[in-house]
Amino acid sequence: MSCSQNAGGGRTLEVVPNVKAAPCRLLRCSIWTRSFTLDFHNKRSRFRNLVYSNDNNCYNVLRMYRNTFDRLFSMLDEIGGLKPTKYMLVDEQVAMCLNILAHHAKNRVIQWNFGRSGSTISKYFNIVLKAIIRLNRVVLYKTPTAVPEDSTDQRWKWFKNCLRALDETQGSAADSRVLESALNRPRGFKVPAERYYLVDAGYSIAEGFLAPFRGQRYHLNEWREGRHPTNPRECFNMRHSAARNLIERCFEMLKNRWAILRSPLYYPVKTHNLIVIACCLLHNLIRRENARDPLHDEVENLVPEPTEEPVQDDPQ
Repeated sequence: MSCSQNAGGGRTLEVVPNVKAAPCRLLRCSIWTRSFTLDFHNKRSRFRNLVYSNDNNCYNVLRMYRNTFDRLFSMLDEIGGLKPTKYMLVDEQVAMCLNILAHHAKNRVIQWNFGRSGSTISKYFNIVLKAIIRLNRVVLYKTPTAVPEDSTDQRWKWFKNCLRALDETQGSAADSRVLESALNRPRGFKVPAERYYLVDAGYSIAEGFLAPFRGQRYHLNEWREGRHPTNPRECFNMRHSAARNLIERCFEMLKNRWAILRSPLYYPVKTHNLIVIACCLLHNLIRRENARDPLHDEVENLVPEPTEEPVQDDPQ
């Protein structure tokens, strides 16, 4: 800025461009761009070491191997609607969500693992959960099929037309209420005609649900050490328990894989529901894509199958 005298004797102010300011602005812009680029590459390097370095690391962090993880984030990109941003690629968005599900990790722990802010982690956790739900009925939903008439499966051949088993993890006192609520909703749970599910004694007897005989031995631990059924009702209960134990093992696998299901959640109810469904869908993907699953072998050996001996007809 300079001062000059005009023809009338007055003085005017003139703004003269500061030629030194432009290079300073360019320099600051260049430094910011270089800093952003370095920060992005540093975070990518940290992320790659955490997830992509080897299969063991990937499994410990995300509960799946690298090829399964690659398949998952590709599906979420193409079908789930996830898109990379200027600051974060799709695979890192997905990995942060999986790390929370796998370890029930607190926000500050994820901040340390991935070098991201707490608000960024919360934002992408919810975005990725919704994207996983979009895979439902497209690629990860498994439609139940009835046990065929010619089944040779040792657990299920006794239960023709059965759609497998139902269970609930809050305890038998809540089983009937949960099922009743699901059945009474306008678009609630439906059982096809001439089909049924195996349920435990905590459920009320209703069409489409087959419970064991009450007042008879039932649980698998009651058939250990060479014990055998003494009447047809006990024999039915033993076969019922052996078949329904499959759902118990599935819950055990889910809890072993996803620590977020082992303890109370403090998310909103809608988010809580999304978490449970997402864990089930991810379980289906892992069982389908992983050539080997250590959790499957662990759970499969938890309870030995009971042995049977012929029993006399019930005198009643």
